[in-house]
Amino acid sequence: MAACSMDAFSVRLEELVADYRRAVEELEAARRPGDGWMGLGRDPKRDPCHMAFYQGVGRAAQELSGLTAEQAGEAAELLLTLGLRRPVPEGMVPMLEAAQGHALALIPQTDPERAARLLEVYAARYPRRGGRLPIHTQLLQALNRRAGGKTKI
Repeated sequence: MAACSMDAFSVRLEELVADYRRAVEELEAARRPGDGWMGLGRDPKRDPCHMAFYQGVGRAAQELSGLTAEQAGEAAELLLTLGLRRPVPEGMVPMLEAAQGHALALIPQTDPERAARLLEVYAARYPRRGGRLPIHTQLLQALNRRAGGKTKI
């Protein structure tokens, strides 16, 4: 994906989220009582669609090259807000949050002021005492470093 194709990157992410949503909704619709309980039946949480989505987002992010600071910031923001533009099924949330980690490679290229704005928004969404996952902490630390390291994470 060329640097000038941020629109294509955005569209690709939306397609990946939409395909993932369809897959998760199909899993939930086909779910039978007891599926996944104590290893019985087909556990929707272990379906390959989750990893396929994560890897698809990773490939899309890796294809970005030659980005300006503004484009890197835009791409990082798209990844950090992945799936938050519309309500999503509960089964999608863990992998959407894991896929945000693909922004780690883009944050060092981001403009420091934009990193500071992203840090503020991201820290408010994932407060220290609100069930922050390790990936959230890593992203907050990376944003803080890029913004100048003045915020206590």
